[in-house]
Amino acid sequence: MSQRNPYAAPQARVEDREASGPGLEKLISGQKLMIYAILINLFAIGLSVALERPADTQNWEAIQILFGIASTLLAVVGILRLAGGFGWGIVGRILLVILMLLPLVNLITMLVLNGRATKALRKSGFKVGFLGVSR
Repeated sequence: MSQRNPYAAPQARVEDREASGPGLEKLISGQKLMIYAILINLFAIGLSVALERPADTQNWEAIQILFGIASTLLAVVGILRLAGGFGWGIVGRILLVILMLLPLVNLITMLVLNGRATKALRKSGFKVGFLGVSR
């Protein structure tokens, strides 16, 4: 005869995910920064293509440069955090920062790294949405 109580409440195996690890925290914050950089980059490209140039082209070019600098800075910080979360070395980080300086290559690099971060975070048990991990 079984020693198990048929009237006992069911026991579920519940595992807490470790979100406090430094690697996962860096992945989460780096991915958010990368997503914001991608959105700013796409917004700047769409703005330059969709809108006609106003009469004052000097201010228009200054706005485009401002968006480009903001996107590049966010991307560099995000890449450094992602590379730290993945445990990549200095050579890989320097190579990724150099790739951020090339106009179309930076967007492709950001999309590839965002995909890798999403895969790693989902494997760790996080729910990843359009703007990264929702807490």
